[in-house]
Amino acid sequence: GLVPDAHKGRGLGNAFLDELRQAQAIIHVIDSSGGTDIEGNSVDIGSHDPVDDVDFLNREITMWMVGILKRNWVKLSRKIQAEGLKIEHVIADQLAGAGVNEIQVHAAQMKCNLLSNHMKWTDDELIELCDAIRVISKPMIIAANKVDIAPKENIENLKNVDSMVIPVSAAAELALRSAAKSGVIKYMPGDPDFTII
Repeated sequence: GLVPDAHKGRGLGNAFLDELRQAQAIIHVIDSSGGTDIEGNSVDIGSHDPVDDVDFLNREITMWMVGILKRNWVKLSRKIQAEGLKIEHVIADQLAGAGVNEIQVHAAQMKCNLLSNHMKWTDDELIELCDAIRVISKPMIIAANKVDIAPKENIENLKNVDSMVIPVSAAAELALRSAAKSGVIKYMPGDPDFTII
């Protein structure tokens, strides 16, 4: 459902990203076979690196948060300075609609070593901070679908992703459920195995 530059309003854009605001975690289903490109179009199996799909969603969520902060950043920075407010409180307040709290912001600041001098933060530092906030506030699990037909190099590449990757096959699950419904096998969704009847 999401396409590159959604944070700029492309495709379903911010409407999709707004759906993520209440999520405490994300399960990102990707085509590990590389048979679908970044736009969701069918391509030859193995011709697309599924890691690009993971990176793209991470970037979209980060840039969505950056956009929220940048709308009023100069005004907010001056307010923090003038009123002696805690930066993590102000940032959390701005990102509250994205499901971010003050503790998560502070943890991200510590991770990025951005605990002071917010008036001098560069755009790159703000992006780094929002990326850390994303990782902390929206942990992600990757469901690597079509693992049964995925090239080995795609699976190897996914091992380097900084998220938990779970290999899955929706087609295999559908076949098992259909066979169970027909009485050919004994299988309940989630079972580690099946029995031929």
